[in-house]
Amino acid sequence: MRHSLLICLSFFFTSFCIAQSMNFTPGEDHYGTATLENYNIFQTDIHNLTNESLQLSWKFLTDTTPEEWEITLCDNMNCYGYVPANGIMNPIIDDYAFIKLDVNPGMIDGEGVLTFLIFETDDQMSSHEIRFHISTIQVANENIPQISVQIFPNPATDLVNIESSANEDLLVRLSDAFGKQIHNSILTAGSEKSIETNHLSNGFYFLSLITDDKILKTEKIVISK
Repeated sequence: MRHSLLICLSFFFTSFCIAQSMNFTPGEDHYGTATLENYNIFQTDIHNLTNESLQLSWKFLTDTTPEEWEITLCDNMNCYGYVPANGIMNPIIDDYAFIKLDVNPGMIDGEGVLTFLIFETDDQMSSHEIRFHISTIQVANENIPQISVQIFPNPATDLVNIESSANEDLLVRLSDAFGKQIHNSILTAGSEKSIETNHLSNGFYFLSLITDDKILKTEKIVISK
């Protein structure tokens, strides 16, 4: 009886410690909708609840989304052009780590769940599963204007050119793979614009055209020098 009690107490306190080493925003289950023919960002932040540096790793467990969807992943260490089987994050103390998915369903309507195991690198028993529940949503034509946009060249080296048939001014926003905004400017109605990219590091970026806080189009741009 004594041995059983000690085992149960040991298990109880181990589980308690596991639960208290980290927590998640918006939670272990992240629900979101993805717009067809667009890049959609879903991010879960991982917060350190200890007073020490926390080294975390992750494993990609399951994916039930349609095979045709384009999905890439970033954490606070790397950005990948796909979803790898596992990864190690930068240690966190007062800041946070994250798993961010960029999902482009194209024209394929559907839904699914991507599941990851987040754990302390030196102690996989201290682990949590997080799940991204993603379903598509079709945006009515009257809600978002349909415009013709040309963004070229892609891949780019020194310049990215934008041509638009929109009859109103658009906000042009360029963000890096981590979501940090690195360029904002106005594209005048029916005009062309060039953005210098020679100062950017190789990798992929997201260029969005926005009006009235609505994203009309997001294009993935690759910088390769």
